[in-house]
Amino acid sequence: MPRFTFPLVTVLSILFHGGFLIYGSIQDRHPVVKFTDVDYLVFTDGARYVSSGASPYLRATYRYTPLLAWLVVPNVTVHPLWGKVLFCVCDVLTGWFIHAVLCLRGMEGGRAAKYAAVWMLNPFVVAISTRGNAESVVSVLVMATLWALVAKKQRVAAVLFGTSVHFKIFPIVYALPFWLLLRPEQLVSNDSRTDATSVRRKSVRDAIRKTKSISALTTATLWTSFCEFFNRARLKFGLLSGAVFLGLTGAMYYLYGTDFLHETYLYHITRKDHRHNFSLYFYHMYLSSASAPSAMSSLLSFLPQFGLVTVLGAVLAKDVVFACFAQTFAFVMLNKVCTSQYFMWYLCFLPIILPSSRFTNDRKKDGLILLSLWVGAQALWLSQAYALEHLGQNTFRELWVAGAVFYIVNAIVLAKVVEYHRFEEVFDKVGCVRDVFGDAAGQRDVGGRRRRSVSEISNEECTSNEPTSPTPPFPKLKQHQHQHPELCDSPPTPKPLLILSEQTLGPGILRFTVSRAPPSSRTDLAADVLAALCTIVPVVHYFSTAPPSPPILTLGPLLIPLIHIPLRLRAVHSESITFIRNLGLALHTNTTQTRFIPLTNVAGLVINEAITRLTVKYYLAVVVRDQEELVVVFENSMPRLDMLKRIRAGGERLLWGAG
Repeated sequence: MPRFTFPLVTVLSILFHGGFLIYGSIQDRHPVVKFTDVDYLVFTDGARYVSSGASPYLRATYRYTPLLAWLVVPNVTVHPLWGKVLFCVCDVLTGWFIHAVLCLRGMEGGRAAKYAAVWMLNPFVVAISTRGNAESVVSVLVMATLWALVAKKQRVAAVLFGTSVHFKIFPIVYALPFWLLLRPEQLVSNDSRTDATSVRRKSVRDAIRKTKSISALTTATLWTSFCEFFNRARLKFGLLSGAVFLGLTGAMYYLYGTDFLHETYLYHITRKDHRHNFSLYFYHMYLSSASAPSAMSSLLSFLPQFGLVTVLGAVLAKDVVFACFAQTFAFVMLNKVCTSQYFMWYLCFLPIILPSSRFTNDRKKDGLILLSLWVGAQALWLSQAYALEHLGQNTFRELWVAGAVFYIVNAIVLAKVVEYHRFEEVFDKVGCVRDVFGDAAGQRDVGGRRRRSVSEISNEECTSNEPTSPTPPFPKLKQHQHQHPELCDSPPTPKPLLILSEQTLGPGILRFTVSRAPPSSRTDLAADVLAALCTIVPVVHYFSTAPPSPPILTLGPLLIPLIHIPLRLRAVHSESITFIRNLGLALHTNTTQTRFIPLTNVAGLVINEAITRLTVKYYLAVVVRDQEELVVVFENSMPRLDMLKRIRAGGERLLWGAG
């Protein structure tokens, strides 16, 4: 059996795309349902105008950059399938960059090829490109930008980012996580930090040490923070990417005038598409399609969208790839126009974030359930859309209900994906690419060369004497940390997920409490913001449109807080066990669930282990006499083994004087 390698995946992907192209050519001969998307015909007509020296905007509904028309000019001069082949090539190149990013972050080549296959052999992705949609061009530009950032090619990344924003405006939302990623300590080595920025920061720090005035100290600290936020690397990236975007935009404006600005960018502000639209705004746009578009109403509809996207970019920026995925998912979910090809905008991130998700470990069933809900919600919408557009049935309301269901499913999927993700920074503290997956020893990159080690990968800039230990493979349980150094051999992490506290409540009463560490986790914050902003969307439209949209439009999104709030109230944030000498022990959670076990019924305390899919899980349990099942303690938080040993030792010492 041949080894699963990236070249094999590439060959299979090419054959897969070729098969879809052949099928599409046959299906296009069908008089009712065509395989080729109407957008491809628009691209081709735009290319026909461009090839004759005219403006592509002479073609009605051409609302793309002229670069796209130029790319598909061979549709007219060579062969009508040229554009589709080009989009298929972009699919394969996107897979190459996905594989390269995974290898750079420490994944073995064969395993990285399997994850790249999630994109390259995805029938949905292949169908979108072979139907003639140009979303793969944006995907390859975005993936190339991420690859260049991870490979520390900041200038290349800036050029690619500016180009991608010109091609489709939505990648501009990645500016915030990219900006936060480009910290000076992550881009240069310790020995080479002698530029003007580092000298300026050093002089400020010296001034802070010497100053005796509180006001001077505050001013110096603010100035240091300002210099670090607007460091040279960030300014260079921002200026170069902005120059590329403005250069391309200015050139297109010079050639095609205001038609270019209006059709490519400004049109989307007041856009009203009441067909082929999964969005919640669909029915409202259909009812108000006869009236002139309101600029104020359109701008207000963007507030929840960009509010959520900005929050996700700032909160999740620790893991830049996942931040981009979450931003794109939220952007598409809350967009006024949401069609199937838009899903490709975030599907290209999926192979990179899956290895760090619990959906590929102990939450596989949950992942399959969410995937089934996502596909089922689409199928529900498509069934109503088919009845409307091909059978001529009046299913507008049913179509809106299906869109509301799809919206709710998307909100749940995003919240769960954030909850089950392990956040991993791209660079470590000395500027080296972190070996996230820990299985890259001796592997070769996609070009057949030996993959450089973590100490070599940053252009020989990382010169730290301390070796960088690889991160172990993602466990099936979160690695809970606490604030007590004496509880484990390794030092505590700066941001623990769990805190173990020990309290003596009185003579012979000892309580151990395991609780979440403040402040609230990124997961909780993102889930709260998601629920709040998802509710705002229809409410804003209801009060900002004339005439007001039907009140029924607000009922669907209101289900999100109605589901979210009870779940948050029932969530277990802390659990405790109280040992009472000569009486017994009591189990308690913050949700007021209490159980008391008399000492006469307690046969002992044990730390047991269970193996689930090759992962060892440790738990503390109470052995109760005349009861076959063990009473598991801290079953919601599942503390680490060293924490469990401390709790058992304290309990046995108090109850029976052991140890």
